[in-house]
Amino acid sequence: MNFCKQVKAEILNDKFRSFNSKKAILNAMLMAGGKYLNGQYVFKCKDEKINEVVFEILKQITSNYEYDANKKIYNFKDKNLLNKLLYDESADSEKFFPNALKGLFLVSGSVTILKSYHVEFGFYDEKLAESLVLGLKNNIQINAKVIKRNKKSIVYVKGLDGVCDILAHLGANNAVLQLHNEAAHRDANSEVNRIINAEIANQKKADRKSEKQIEIINELKRLNLLDNLPDKLKQAAEVRLNFPSDSIAALAEKLDISKSCLVHRLNKLEEYLMEVRS
Repeated sequence: MNFCKQVKAEILNDKFRSFNSKKAILNAMLMAGGKYLNGQYVFKCKDEKINEVVFEILKQITSNYEYDANKKIYNFKDKNLLNKLLYDESADSEKFFPNALKGLFLVSGSVTILKSYHVEFGFYDEKLAESLVLGLKNNIQINAKVIKRNKKSIVYVKGLDGVCDILAHLGANNAVLQLHNEAAHRDANSEVNRIINAEIANQKKADRKSEKQIEIINELKRLNLLDNLPDKLKQAAEVRLNFPSDSIAALAEKLDISKSCLVHRLNKLEEYLMEVRS
């Protein structure tokens, strides 16, 4: 089960105890997933679990609708009933929005955490999208944005904190905990990768430096100049040639000197070659 399905399953596991909460959820689901067609309002949802919730809530309100079990379509012909279902008189109450948010997410929402943290709601009704943006800002202080995609208005929130806030208000507390654990795991992996990449980069840099030092020493040998050098410089040259893959620290330890001292001697070899060439 992917993460989005887990979130919806967690929302559906809530029994929506009060009648008003059930009505708010139904109101939102019908608005997000329904449309007028041939003089009647049609709501279609392929998800069996969500359909069970719709059926259970409708059973407490009315039987004045038709349901096509094969196509999973609800048809509402009674306009008075429809107005009652779509325009809830408790819509301005503080408790309405969290429940309505659940209904909107169940029908039109999705959340992804693969590459980045992203939650979105997709609506054909632009005004519904605008209402959700306003509701998120006024009720739970979340700033969402809207984009157009394939004739839909997409309301979206990005970032770990924003997505966790949305999930918390959806009542998906287990999903929030899982998301925080996932984020911690990613941060740890990212730090490990950063260290490994830094070590690789440093090793490549050291290898290039070693190759250059060996080229200088071999050039000095070719010009028969190595034997004319002071003993300390000759020792530095010999240990570099004999252990081409060793680090400066390892070479310095072999000579019982500091790293800075060995680097200074190797640099002297380069300076000496440059003087000879000039």
